[in-house]
Order: sequence, then C-alpha cells, then structure tokens
Amino acid sequence: MKTIKTTIILLILIFNSFDLFAKSGLELGIFVPIGMSISLHTFDSSEYGNNSGFNQYVENNAKKTKAGFEIGILSQAGYSFQINRDFSISLLGELGYFRDSINYGLKDTETNSYIFVMKNSVYNTFDSLLIGAIPKLNYKNFSFSLGFGVKIPLYAEINYSSKNKSIGYITENITTIKANKMKDYFKHQAIPFIKFVFDYSFYSSSKFDLVLSGYFNYDFPIYYQNKNSNNSVNPIEKLSSIDLGIQFGAKIKPMG
Repeated sequence: MKTIKTTIILLILIFNSFDLFAKSGLELGIFVPIGMSISLHTFDSSEYGNNSGFNQYVENNAKKTKAGFEIGILSQAGYSFQINRDFSISLLGELGYFRDSINYGLKDTETNSYIFVMKNSVYNTFDSLLIGAIPKLNYKNFSFSLGFGVKIPLYAEINYSSKNKSIGYITENITTIKANKMKDYFKHQAIPFIKFVFDYSFYSSSKFDLVLSGYFNYDFPIYYQNKNSNNSVNPIEKLSSIDLGIQFGAKIKPMG
C-alpha cells in the first residue's frame, strides 16, 4: 500500500514538473529607453602624481556638471525559467543602438564687460552599439534586473560651444569622429556600463506584455586625449556619467 502511495506521489510530482517546464521557454523583447545623463569628470593623475603643473592645469580646466539627453532602441533575447505560478527567472542577452550625451560647463571667457561674458561648454555625443546581459527576476507583473555590458562607439561628436544670451551670439567648434578614428581620441574604444532596471507590465495578454520601466545606469569612464593635438602633454580626461530614465517596450511571453 505504501508503495502504491509513493508511486502516485512521484507521478504527481513528475506531471507537475512537466507542467512547470512547459511554461518555461524562449523570451523576446524590444525596448526604447529615454533618459537624462549627469556627467562626471576627472583628470587622470597616474602619469603626473602630485605635480604642481598638473594641479594648475586641472584648476584652469575644471569642468562643471551639465545634464545631457540619451535615447536608444534595445532588443532582448534569452530563456525564461518558470519557478512557480508567480515567479520566474529570465537570462537574457541585450543588443541595440544607444546615443549618449556627456556634457560639461567650462570656465567663462572674461571680457571688459559682464554683458559680453561668454559661457563656454563642451558637448560629447556618442552613437554606440550596445552589447550586454540582463538577468531578470520576475514576480507577477514586476521584474527586477541588474544588467551589464559595453557600449562600442561607432560615431562621436565633440562640440566646444561659446554662448552669450544677452546678444544672442554663439560660436561652435565641432569635431566629428568616425569608428576608425576613435583610437586617435580615446585610450579605450568602449564604454563599460552597469544598470538596474525595474519593469512593470501594465498590459498582459496570452502572448505578450506591454512594459513601462524605470532605470538607473552608470557608464564607467572613457579616457579622452586628443592625440592629433599639438599639445600632447595635456592630461587624459576621464568622462563618465550617471543616467536616469524610463523605457517603453513589449515582450513576447516565453515560448516553450
């Protein structure tokens, strides 16, 4: 009798397991992130130490944080493992396009009159291929994920701008950098990142979900030094940013 009961329990567990894994499967998604970047800037002192010339250069070329804008389109693909009715784990890869802006304010240009003071800024824009991984913990209509990867710039633009609002005068000095020239301006031709994403599926059907997300992202420094400049002794600049934003998307439910 005990053997029969044990056999029945095992059969129930096996059938439940089949039902469980039938809910697991391929997961696909596409998202459009829109956000604001907060720039971070330092000079690399590794080659200079506590050098008075380096310290003076840093003081004369200090940069102030400015906000920037970012947008992209990202595809996600991977496998979702259903743990129970309400909880699952998704292991996803991420591939897409991303545009970053890392902007700074520079020292004002002094003139004989305050009215004619020029406000100086530098705007760094990167159009990049994003490659990453983004594992997710899914509970009912919510998902929590910690993603990581790299952005590989395919095109960049550096815009030194001077503006005077009183007289409406603007000057710009724009440098465009294609993929094959990145090595002439940047020590490493990739931007590592890490991000936290919170997803909410505000509409669900039997086949797909519509998703609204909030994200927090940190871009590790990309090291800038213009090797084409005649003044090659300038310290390397470490350009990085903290990003906050939302993203809209859709995901196809796991296909077993």
